Amino acid sequence: MLSPLFKVKEYGIIDSNPYGIEVVYSLPKQDSEGRTKRAKLLFEKGCNIPLVKSLSFEGRKEVLDIQLKYSDKETNLPDGSPILLGNYRITPPPHEHETFTLVIKIKLDQNLIAFVNSAELVEDYIVQEKIPIVNTNKKVTNIEF
Repeated sequence: MLSPLFKVKEYGIIDSNPYGIEVVYSLPKQDSEGRTKRAKLLFEKGCNIPLVKSLSFEGRKEVLDIQLKYSDKETNLPDGSPILLGNYRITPPPHEHETFTLVIKIKLDQNLIAFVNSAELVEDYIVQEKIPIVNTNKKVTNIEF
């Protein structure tokens, strides 16, 4: 307000997510319990939006199937609403080194749409380079002041 008669306090608006969203991804082998898929709650109900979270997979060479869906624990979805938000298949690119990490970034935007924002392969390695030694034993003569 520009009027000196009225004073309005500063305020801010923070949007939140009304539904929990989980990610289901495929495992390269069966785990100790015989499962081939693992589910994880990624965006909790009431979290601030927009928000980006990342998943890291160490040494994952196999194709990765990712499924985003509303949490099974959510019962307050409107009738007839689909639970599945999206299916994604990520094929890791060829890598040059033994140790690498596949990093998947998932974004929940301001419109409450969850999607895979990026997938990247991060390789950590050490390169040893030989640095030539420069001879600095030159004699300086005939210095005048």
